[in-house]
Order: sequence, then structure tokens, then C-alpha cells
Amino acid sequence: MGAWGTGLVEDDIAADWVDELEDAAVIRRAPLVRAALERAADRGRPLDAPEAVEALAAALVVAWAVDRVDVPAEHHALARSLAEAAPGVVPLAMAACDRITSSEDEEWWERWADAGLVDEALAAVRAARDALAG
Repeated sequence: MGAWGTGLVEDDIAADWVDELEDAAVIRRAPLVRAALERAADRGRPLDAPEAVEALAAALVVAWAVDRVDVPAEHHALARSLAEAAPGVVPLAMAACDRITSSEDEEWWERWADAGLVDEALAAVRAARDALAG
């Protein structure tokens, strides 16, 4: 899985996605966040674990941008660059979190269950979702 923790950006896929988001032109960032969240929120299609991880990282970035959770110092510029667009995707971020955590059949859930860490991973997602709910 390439994870060093159960936090939403504590694995290789999420960290790489956030790095790519930071490297993207500022004008491209909001569409990238929206796309990751839309893929995860769409219950009409299967969601693989990497897509879920990217969506959860996107949800956390949204929470940073709307100032609902503490932003790590290295991501302040990213959060500021999305502050204007982020409020419009808060409901989408919450829907993505809900979809990912709603079923034990999700690949993301199965991976954490196999590692014996599903409760910790779910707690991290729920904390971000609760923060988004304000």
C-alpha cells in the first residue's frame, strides 16, 4: 500500500497527488480537486483504491483551504491558492468521504481491513468529513 500512517496524506499515492497539485498551475488546481472528488462521489461506477486515496487527499486539501483543519506549513500556499474555489466543493468533498466509508466492499476499505487498520483509517476520514461539515 505504501502507507506510513492512516492519515489522509500518509501514503505514497496521496503524497504524490498533493505534490502534483502543488506543481500544477494555480488555475488548474481547483479543477483537479473537483475531478478527484467527482470520481469518488459517483456511486454509479466502481472506485479503485488509488482513486479513493486521491479523493480523500482532495477532501483534506479542501478542508485546509476553507480553514477547517490545521494546514501543514509546507502546504499553506496550496491552501491559499484554493481558498476562493474550495467552499463550492465542500459538499462534494463530504459526499466523496461518505461514499468511500459507506461500504466494506470498497477497495480502499478492504486494503485497510487487510492491514488491520480499518478503524484508524475510518477515523481519519470521519474527522476530515466532520471538519468539512463545520
